[in-house]
Amino acid sequence: MPTISLPSKPGAELFYEFTPSSASSDLLIVFVNGLVAPAMGWKPTIGLLKSGVSTLIYDRFGQGATTARDPLDTAEGKTGPYGHTYLDVVKDLHELIHTVAAEYAGRLLLVGNSIGVHIVRLYTQHYPDQVLGALFLDSNIANKEFHDMWPNPKDPGFDFSSLQVDDVSLEQYQEVCQKLPGMFNSTVPTQEGLDRRNQGELLPQPDEPKLLGPDGKGIYLTVVGHDPEFFAQQSLAMMKVPASLTNKFTQPSWSAYNEGLAKLSPRAIGPLIAPGAGHFIQKDQPQYVAEQIDELVSKIGGTT
Repeated sequence: MPTISLPSKPGAELFYEFTPSSASSDLLIVFVNGLVAPAMGWKPTIGLLKSGVSTLIYDRFGQGATTARDPLDTAEGKTGPYGHTYLDVVKDLHELIHTVAAEYAGRLLLVGNSIGVHIVRLYTQHYPDQVLGALFLDSNIANKEFHDMWPNPKDPGFDFSSLQVDDVSLEQYQEVCQKLPGMFNSTVPTQEGLDRRNQGELLPQPDEPKLLGPDGKGIYLTVVGHDPEFFAQQSLAMMKVPASLTNKFTQPSWSAYNEGLAKLSPRAIGPLIAPGAGHFIQKDQPQYVAEQIDELVSKIGGTT
């Protein structure tokens, strides 16, 4: 597997795979992982692309095929589960692109899933002259924790009967409310050492700041969310979360967040729904993702 050391972090090898264009295109598609699905998870989608554009996949430090830890995590005697930050990841990505594919600077299409969308947003904010388009695949909600979406059973005025979820017992509800924050809140340490605790400060609103791109008119953006029913059944099967609770509490917040994301650019479309897809849309529906990418490539290609 090809690896590279970033000039600023010598000796720490990152896995990456750069595939040059099979067509006369100066656009580079960069795929940005979430916490769980590694770089190789993008390969089915890449194999279905019709545009023939250059692609770059990579695993961040401590993730997937990258076994090296971020040197920042142990710098100056630093200890504990919280290491490098989102902004460190953004800098690493910028350095990686300019190390392995500098000729594509200013002609980027970024594709992110889950927290990868946060990284794409932050990259586009910090390097607005680099990004022409983006595809958001089921962004994690940056400005809310899971316990913010559900009525707290420990609140003094909590009335379970008012929730109107007749297929769920109070004990089931209490169990889910205890389990989900421990799995998904930004305070939960990550295997890769990414400190997510300030994501709400970095990205306080889904619709701000705008992503204007090099020409100041807005990047070409497509926002895609999971299939609500598929996701609810997936949550039931994988985490034992009753579908009625997912539909009643989690889904409205997620849908509203995606609607906000679609306001980040005047050239945005969505939010679209990926039929038959859960949170990892590229895993469940690679053909759908490839089609959305090809459509963005077609739009961006017309701008040069």
